[in-house]
Amino acid sequence: MTARPARLELRKLNHVNAIVDGYQSAVDHFVDRLGFQFNLRVAHPGDDVAACLVSLGPVIFELFAPRQRTERGQGRLLAQ
Repeated sequence: MTARPARLELRKLNHVNAIVDGYQSAVDHFVDRLGFQFNLRVAHPGDDVAACLVSLGPVIFELFAPRQRTERGQGRLLAQ
């Protein structure tokens, strides 16, 4: 008989990645409508993605907004 794996219990969440459609509209939504704090604009190699860090309490959200929906990377994930 196979032993049942232990239950996974999340006790602390400190970082969430989110792929969003439209950088400025996402930032406005999170900051103005939901009360998040804007922390930092993040530069990525190739600059094909606009990104930033926002936070709500102790949880940091990294927002990624692909500039194009391509066949790879974050643009592909957004297209799905």
